[in-house]
Amino acid sequence: MKTTPYGSSSLYSNVVSARLSCLYVYKQYINMTTTVFIAVIAAALLHAVWNAIVKGGNDKRLNMTALVLGSIPISIIVLIIFPFPEMESWGYIFASVLVQVIYHFTLLFAYEKGDLSLVYPVA
Repeated sequence: MKTTPYGSSSLYSNVVSARLSCLYVYKQYINMTTTVFIAVIAAALLHAVWNAIVKGGNDKRLNMTALVLGSIPISIIVLIIFPFPEMESWGYIFASVLVQVIYHFTLLFAYEKGDLSLVYPVA
């Protein structure tokens, strides 16, 4: 029996086969369209920008309120374009709203107490 860095050759072939399978799965899921890539980069950029706006202003509460209220027109457009959510999803929607409200108040408190370079990576 041939000896390899992994012991017997059958173990070696299993390891190589497993690595090739993982590589195939990785390549299958890593492919993304240009549109998705641009959307992800734009979302990251917008997230960094709005956090810097909130932290950089004199009145952090006013900045946060303006940014949150600024999303209302976009939400209305989305509600017009896409179908209205089913009743079964409203519990999840309300839970998501509650989590977002808690997140925004916590973030606002953190920005009042800490520096952007400390708070932003954690947020």
